[in-house]
Amino acid sequence: MRHYSRKSVLKYFSVRVRAVVVLLLATTIPTVDLARPAVAAEKTFQFNVRAARDVETFRAYAELAARMKKYGHVQIAISGIADKAWFQIPAGGSPWHQYACYVSAPWMFYPHPRLAPHFPAEWIEANRALLQAKRAVINELGLKAIFAGKNSQMLPESFFVENPHLRGPRVDHPRRSRGEAFAWCVDLPETREMIESMMAEMLRSAPEIEVFSSGTNDAGSGLCWAAAQYPGPNGPRHCMNRSAGQRVRDLVLAVLRGARAGGGQIDFRWSNVNFWQNEMDVVLPLLPENAFIDSRDHSRMGGVGTLINEAWPFMGLIDPLSVIQSMERYHDPEIRVLSVGSSAMYARHEDSPETVSKLLDLVEICIANPTTNLSQRLELLRMVAGRWAGERASASRCSRPFTTSTGRWS
Repeated sequence: MRHYSRKSVLKYFSVRVRAVVVLLLATTIPTVDLARPAVAAEKTFQFNVRAARDVETFRAYAELAARMKKYGHVQIAISGIADKAWFQIPAGGSPWHQYACYVSAPWMFYPHPRLAPHFPAEWIEANRALLQAKRAVINELGLKAIFAGKNSQMLPESFFVENPHLRGPRVDHPRRSRGEAFAWCVDLPETREMIESMMAEMLRSAPEIEVFSSGTNDAGSGLCWAAAQYPGPNGPRHCMNRSAGQRVRDLVLAVLRGARAGGGQIDFRWSNVNFWQNEMDVVLPLLPENAFIDSRDHSRMGGVGTLINEAWPFMGLIDPLSVIQSMERYHDPEIRVLSVGSSAMYARHEDSPETVSKLLDLVEICIANPTTNLSQRLELLRMVAGRWAGERASASRCSRPFTTSTGRWS
């Protein structure tokens, strides 16, 4: 592990504090009135707001997302849970369980009858009520929905005591957990039938959902015999010889079939996913139609977000130069999806609406003023810094904290 001197740490954060000062000064400046409309083909803007735990907080982010309707189609995640899964944390606490307790899953809203008895009914009802309140907001604003959750998330031990044949891989981190945690085996038709049933119920109850965004092999979720499991590859013997490609294909097909049964047509996107060794090579060729792995989808662009993960626990930061560079891909006709990020990892927190608003100001400026090289990026950065800090400030001096903190010049 690399160690840093006290002096270097203070210097690192002093640079970012200067950037925060510029950003805070900017929050009182009105949104820039852009002169030129976008010339690129219509895009889909995806806002993965996973940590809004009440409807008023969610509304603030949904109204910001609605700003982008003039450029294309807008989708926002409505799957954040109202409270963490506290009942799955062992007595006395467990660092690893705390780490995974905000991750969402379909059964946290519409559990299959065999799963429902193993979750607190009032917790399920609170999650469901929040999802329905978010639906009302997006319908009012003319947005569509993303469900960001996992069908391979850990389940209560009581479920496996009652259904021992459905036990799948151990998914907790042995050195950080005070209790073992298991996911179910998705290789079993019985499991996939329950997944289909829950997806159908969810789409009937929330027909605005157009994307199921998922992950696995991390943060409390896992597939049998996956190389990335913290305890190492593990699972029941009956599925040991199935490939990762077959396993992922069948899980995705179950989700898509369930959505169709509920009257919906959705895309399946793997976002936070750990396919190690040769797993990615065998998963990709077997992906069904309308299924994507974000990191391998050339029609999708990321890199547009706040620094909530890079600078955590410090919040309210953006890296304008990095955003300007990322936005150069926006005008490529191949790009159809732009993902905007403001959630801390594992749905633990959301960056402030003021920071997201400033980020979208910058995105709109980049849409209206495309750049293609370093010189143009720096010129646009100076223009943005001047607008944010006001006419009396020096654009060059205001842009300096951003270029200093970035450290990237290509």
